[in-house]
Amino acid sequence: MNLADQYSQRNPNGTYPNNESDASLVIDCLDWQDSRTLAQVQSDAKIFATKAPVFGPYLAYNALSCQYFPKTSATSASISSISTTPIIIVGTTRDPATPYQWAVALHKIIQNSRLISLNADGHTGQGRGSECVDSAIDKYLLTGAIPAKDLACSL
Repeated sequence: MNLADQYSQRNPNGTYPNNESDASLVIDCLDWQDSRTLAQVQSDAKIFATKAPVFGPYLAYNALSCQYFPKTSATSASISSISTTPIIIVGTTRDPATPYQWAVALHKIIQNSRLISLNADGHTGQGRGSECVDSAIDKYLLTGAIPAKDLACSL
């Protein structure tokens, strides 16, 4: 349980410092709609357990968390650049959750954008110790100004 508490950032008194786990669940449920039945999940859990004995069943049964979320369209929305407001897109080159290629592709679609590339492992780029990333994002949030060109940053 200690490992699970560390992963979820659970405090010794049972509270959490933020709602990151809740937010991740909501995002996952809305991004990936799972229509499997309980019987299908149980079958998948057996397969998962053979491939990943410790976390496999947890990952399989986690799909049931989304069963009561409202269903949305199965059709993906197209992305187009309709805003004149400049935006910043941040991509971490070795992000295990959000592939860097997605940031590059989005940057190509949204004309009035700047891509900040963080050469690093891990998910997210802001607040990880890169002055290059943090100062550009802070300036954007405080003033609306985007960098004059795309940025290549590191930790």
